[in-house]
Amino acid sequence: MPVQLIMMRHAKSDWSLPGVPDHERPLNARGRGEAARAAQALRGLGWIPDLIVSSTARRARSTAKRVARRLAFHGDRWLAPDLYLPDVDRIVGVLRSLPDRSRAVLVVGHNPGWEAMVGRLAGEPVALPTAAFACWNLPIDHWAAFDVDRPVRPAALWCPR
Repeated sequence: MPVQLIMMRHAKSDWSLPGVPDHERPLNARGRGEAARAAQALRGLGWIPDLIVSSTARRARSTAKRVARRLAFHGDRWLAPDLYLPDVDRIVGVLRSLPDRSRAVLVVGHNPGWEAMVGRLAGEPVALPTAAFACWNLPIDHWAAFDVDRPVRPAALWCPR
């Protein structure tokens, strides 16, 4: 049975707070709205995760939390330190470690690694602005079999603008 993967870039963060470390930047007002619209788009497309995995950065955690709330999500939520400013190999490592009981997973993270990963999986460059997401039906039965080098056309690509 195939698995569903939703890769979402965190919503717009607030750069106006001097002295706040990158990892602790919150969402700004635009970002809070983007996260809500992304959740509505996921619901409208029928892509409802049973697991949400997020970077440990505040802006990614807040995005995941807002999406979960809008989806009335009650499944598992994980924080993955390897998703904070990752490269493709670290993202692949997280995906391969997902539990097989999770058949639809939303993963929230950061650029530039996110665009690199999404583009590689899609087999072509993909622009991923804040709060954008891409969805795939992957022809694998086990997350350990995830292979980023076998391009699969996204079933959906959504951008908030």
